[in-house]
Amino acid sequence: MRRGLLSILLLALACAPPAASAAVATEPWPPATGPGQLFVHYGEEHFNDDDGSTLFPKVVQESGRYRPELVTTSGDKGNDGTVDQLTSWKTIMSAYDPLGVPYLAGIGNHDRQTPPGVPPGTAGLLTPGVQGSLTNYRQVFADRPFPFGDAPNYEGIGPARSAADSAGASSHYFADVGKVRWIFLDNSCWGIADCDGAQSPPFPDEQGNTSQLGFLERNAAAARDAGMTAFVVMHMPTRDPRDQSYIDPTTFTHVMGKNNPAASGTPDNERFEAVSERTGVDGVFLGHIKGQFLYRGRGDVPYYIDGGAGGELYTEGPVGTDHGYWHGFRLVRVNGGEVTTDTVPIFVPGGIRIEGADSVRPAKRSLYTAFGRQPVINDPAKVEALELRDPDPVRPVEGGGMGAVGGFVRDGGWAFVPVIALMLGGLLLTPIPMPRPRRRAVLMACTAAGACVVGTASISLAQQSEPTTTPLESLPEPARIFATTDPLVLAPVASGTDDPRRDPRTQTEDGLFEGRCPGTAGVSVTSGFETTTRSVTVPSRPDQRIVRSARVAKVRALRAPKRRTVARIKLVQPAVVRVLVRRRGRTVRTLRQACVQPGSRALRVAWNGRVMRKGRLRAARPGRYRIDLLVRSDRKPVKRSRTVRVLRKRG
Repeated sequence: MRRGLLSILLLALACAPPAASAAVATEPWPPATGPGQLFVHYGEEHFNDDDGSTLFPKVVQESGRYRPELVTTSGDKGNDGTVDQLTSWKTIMSAYDPLGVPYLAGIGNHDRQTPPGVPPGTAGLLTPGVQGSLTNYRQVFADRPFPFGDAPNYEGIGPARSAADSAGASSHYFADVGKVRWIFLDNSCWGIADCDGAQSPPFPDEQGNTSQLGFLERNAAAARDAGMTAFVVMHMPTRDPRDQSYIDPTTFTHVMGKNNPAASGTPDNERFEAVSERTGVDGVFLGHIKGQFLYRGRGDVPYYIDGGAGGELYTEGPVGTDHGYWHGFRLVRVNGGEVTTDTVPIFVPGGIRIEGADSVRPAKRSLYTAFGRQPVINDPAKVEALELRDPDPVRPVEGGGMGAVGGFVRDGGWAFVPVIALMLGGLLLTPIPMPRPRRRAVLMACTAAGACVVGTASISLAQQSEPTTTPLESLPEPARIFATTDPLVLAPVASGTDDPRRDPRTQTEDGLFEGRCPGTAGVSVTSGFETTTRSVTVPSRPDQRIVRSARVAKVRALRAPKRRTVARIKLVQPAVVRVLVRRRGRTVRTLRQACVQPGSRALRVAWNGRVMRKGRLRAARPGRYRIDLLVRSDRKPVKRSRTVRVLRKRG
């Protein structure tokens, strides 16, 4: 019995895909280095939501690894603006301080202390004209650097604090970081104008502004005239791009005033967009909606909703890439006025899984997919299989349009397809003469492996199959890059949507690879600082040898610049050929390193007596050099070596 169980386990392992190895990336994606300035933005931290105590510190940790010039947040630090909750948020954010990463915060509707008897975050909406209190907010954050608090500025961040500035943390302000101006506004009262009478500092201010829109107009226009990039950070968006059919009912049309014509905050949606267009604002960074979305406002100004930093997702339906409901933060790179943004997901350690073929024949292609498990434990809206790919939402179709098969798939029946396929495969792979107990063991093992393989992919497909009306252009793609450890064995295939920042020799954003030479390569996927690698084999034909002949030629002496053949290789099947010139244990010239196809003639590799020195090809100094030949594939490598003497150059 024990032997039978052991056999089943071993067979299950044989049917299962190869294991992947996870690590912290030394070279994250998106890259941490590059031209221009790097910033981070996120919102909806809600550290005291069901999973906020896990999600929010993870966002702080992962964004801090990038060492941005500034982290900006758009509000909702906890559930209510009490001293305890605001202080707890500040404690979590203190992880940035030893890294030397500055942060500046905006204010959300849950950051004001709500009047007694009013649900947290609803003051101004349910109590027109009565706003939440800023007293705790001003007190708790007064010790933060100006212009957020009253303490001395972070180095390199202006403007300097004036003697006329009122005491306590500010609810609206601007900060200059190099050639970028960040303007923070307060619409936590469910409107901008509704908050004007409850501001810190109060209006009229020292610039003579009497309202926040006036403050925005003056300071955004000044940034534009100075050739600076101008961003706005505020809590509530002006539009809600989401599919409204499966959201949390309390969050429908989650904009200023809820777009209710009777609400005083509703006109501010249009007013704000008009001022932003007129003054040349380059981007608006928002929260309020728990998820990751974007849209274009008046004047094609981009609006980024980065509400995945900790709060429970605002959905009663599907989650994932095709729906915008997932957790992460946004990287913002500004270079010469050009703005590039990436939405970076967060995962549990080792939480990325790669799926795809474990063997790819030469000249054949294979698509690899990846899924990441996010650190959601308690909330029902778990993101256990975030698809690391471009969004590809399914659109609603009148009458269903999928038929019985489609209904089976949509209702989750597709989850049994891999299991059934593996069961059938087990039967087909089991020879007819095999004893019945062994055939049963193979079938059970492949079924068990199939159930495991379904895992994250099945969850992902279930979410993907749910239709949505959220526009494709409002769904950000999770940052990721696929790479090969050996492009001579397994090479990336470029696509029309590939990221221009990638290394085209080794990387692709979309996971398509082509087998080149027989051998083994690693396929990795990196998202943020989380990376996972799995092994892939490109097999040779087993009925043929790889190498017919391989030798290093006998060259008694060589004098630059005369070329002499130093290696000859005759192949039967493709193989990676490498020919090096070495001296004193160091490679001084690579003569050949390529995936070589077999041909009717032998491959000849010549050397002209030149080596790389100080970044240039120069005549080799007189002496003895070694020619190393290596032919590698999926079999035992072939190695050859011989010494050649280089003579002094004539003249």
